Amino acid sequence: MSLPQNYEVSTKDSNYFKPQDGDNKVRILSDLQVGFQYWTADNKPVRLRTEPQTIPADMRLDSKVKEMWLAIVWDYTTEKVAIWEITQATIMRSIYEYEKDEEYGDSKGYDLKISRSGKELETKYDVRAGIPKEVDEKIADAAEKGELTSKSLEEMFSTEEKVEKVEEAISPDDIPFD
Repeated sequence: MSLPQNYEVSTKDSNYFKPQDGDNKVRILSDLQVGFQYWTADNKPVRLRTEPQTIPADMRLDSKVKEMWLAIVWDYTTEKVAIWEITQATIMRSIYEYEKDEEYGDSKGYDLKISRSGKELETKYDVRAGIPKEVDEKIADAAEKGELTSKSLEEMFSTEEKVEKVEEAISPDDIPFD
């Protein structure tokens, strides 16, 4: 064995919640922030409040602009506050339907169980809402004392001025023919 004898693979301590295979349980603690996202050639996400009307100049060729939601959540598995970036349409649709349902309403009023199965393009998500109830005091305290807030979500969005549009990136002098 070429690794040191007591070596263990580190588990990254992340501020993000990402549904894992099987059942995942979260409690949404903030209002959902709605926006759009694409990936740059440098493999960095760009999050915008409004959908760009033209193709961003720095967008990766295999990327596309997708709707996404951001929320502060309590992850019951890690027992910590995290950011949930939702890009899966099935998850969005389910939360939207629960919010419209008068028996459930505001998604901050109940736990969500997200089941994930499959791999890559075959990944499936199922979202079930728990019984509406007040947030547990332990969770409320952790959220109140934590570093992640709605302001954290606001700071994740790029300012529209930073995003260069394709038309602005190409000058008429760059075009080799008329």
